[in-house]
Amino acid sequence: EVCSSLGMKIPTPVQEACIPPILRGQDCIGSAETGSGKTAAFVLPILHALGRDPVASYALILEPARELAFQIAEQVRALGAPMGVREVVVVGGLDPVAQLTALSKKPHVIIATPGRLVEILQSTGSDRVLDLRRVRVVVLDEADRLLDPAFEEELDLLFASLNSRRQTLLFSATITPSLEKIQRMNLDRVFRFSATARSLETVENLQQTYLFIPDRVKDCYLSYLLRKKYSEISTIVFVGRCDTCELVARTLTSLGIQSVALHSQIKQDARLGILNSFRNSVNRVMIATDVASRGLDIPWVGLVINYNIPSAPDTYVHRVGRTARAGRCGRAINLITQYDVDLVRVIEDKIDRKLELESGIIEREVLQSISEVFKARRVARLEMVDSGFMDRVDKRRKRKREIQRSTGH
Repeated sequence: EVCSSLGMKIPTPVQEACIPPILRGQDCIGSAETGSGKTAAFVLPILHALGRDPVASYALILEPARELAFQIAEQVRALGAPMGVREVVVVGGLDPVAQLTALSKKPHVIIATPGRLVEILQSTGSDRVLDLRRVRVVVLDEADRLLDPAFEEELDLLFASLNSRRQTLLFSATITPSLEKIQRMNLDRVFRFSATARSLETVENLQQTYLFIPDRVKDCYLSYLLRKKYSEISTIVFVGRCDTCELVARTLTSLGIQSVALHSQIKQDARLGILNSFRNSVNRVMIATDVASRGLDIPWVGLVINYNIPSAPDTYVHRVGRTARAGRCGRAINLITQYDVDLVRVIEDKIDRKLELESGIIEREVLQSISEVFKARRVARLEMVDSGFMDRVDKRRKRKREIQRSTGH
């Protein structure tokens, strides 16, 4: 009844394939495109087991990003509401004392990012409120990201604290080489499911186009697309860095295109508010770094624009996976400069598809706004300096370089 009320009337392929072996206690590696129902494929079996035996700390769900943790918690809450399932989110950016207090109330499901969970495990007195040996099911959501070397140390510590007889579930939008490196997890009787024939591919109902333009007028083309050609469509613009994200959002807002920025320099509570405003169509355009490209629950986006071309093909696939979901049509436009040609060739080779030229763009019309756009960009940059944003960015980069030097990376 709950599934039906949430519009989940017929199981998707990943749910139909993975739920039965998970219920039988098998470990599972599941791969299916974004929007295919992967979350329910592991949440529903967890709730089914809790319905029979509602023990504390039954399941641990690990996420690579804070926003994903809150999103999964919402789905656990919605699906588990009739059963009174208790869940807790353990992520950075929030008060660790409050999180310890929440853990002391014996939740059934813990949704966490690895870094903060390790911090809590290593804190004084945590053993009285959190014993990972009690966990019966551990889920690695967006598993290819969690198995990246950046999380290796935290994952090793967490898995050393888990019961060796636990059930392990790994889900991802793509199967990457990192998913093959799972021997240390001692998976048992693994069930594997992949909804795609190739490791990197995009859906057929996604139209992928490009504009080959000089780098210095990129903002002119972006504002033209958002003000003229696609003025009514919900859009995510992906950029490569936090300062670029903030600059583009401020520039567009100055041009009358109400935009919000989503990047790691924004505090956690504010990020959640930004996501909600975009989901609820309060803001039509969101400028985002790749923190927003994986798994976030944005029901429908009509257009994705790659302001910066990503260096990794799988990042490209996950970015454009924000549109053309669940059988709908969508569009991804790539703003390609003279510096991006080699990157685009690699992406086209990996997805086995050629990008098409974006039609209906008249350069003369685009460049009519060049003075207005350049002025807006100058104003936006000054605002960032005056607000102290650039100082924070510089300090963070300096700290990152120091860490890299100290660790030898």
